Amino acid sequence: MEKPRRHTAQFFHPSRVSAGKVHHVEQKPGGQVEITPTVREFASRFKITDDADSVRSVITAVKRLKPVIVPPEQMRELYGKRTATDILHSGLVPIFSREHSQAHGAVGGCLDYGVALVATLRSLGLKADLMRSETDTYVTFQHGGEEYAVSSSRFVKDHPQRIGPASREIISENKKKGITASGHDAWAVGIKSLDDFHRYAKKK
Repeated sequence: MEKPRRHTAQFFHPSRVSAGKVHHVEQKPGGQVEITPTVREFASRFKITDDADSVRSVITAVKRLKPVIVPPEQMRELYGKRTATDILHSGLVPIFSREHSQAHGAVGGCLDYGVALVATLRSLGLKADLMRSETDTYVTFQHGGEEYAVSSSRFVKDHPQRIGPASREIISENKKKGITASGHDAWAVGIKSLDDFHRYAKKK
């Protein structure tokens, strides 16, 4: 059974809501992961050391944001439109029920988790980007001269994986095939609405 529907405004930062209406920010790359006071406050709970594993506590905390089942009409108002500030302030991540996932796409929250994680890592001084591969979302970041990747799905372990030459070659080939893209944030890779969910899915 689905949880009760929440008001859309609860998924956004109060500064973007007035008279019950949400005022969307212009979807320019970078604006989605702007380092705002909300992002800085969240990031201040963590300390990154010389060990790449120190990033795990950040990943774990982001993935603890609460998933909330919403109906398709509300998902259309939310998917790809929220900033990291919206996500971290609300503490909520909209997802589809199993039934709606089968009909509209398996929206399990990885995009929002990824956006929040990119902004948090950047606030902590790491170079981080969002990578979309088929219908999955990953976050890549640099630490100690190495590049790492982590799935932003809440169902996948939080341990960052080093991107070696073999993995880098696979990513490069998938980009050529049009099933993978990397960028500053979700807007930079063209994920701006629910209609973009399958943008990088393999063509049948």
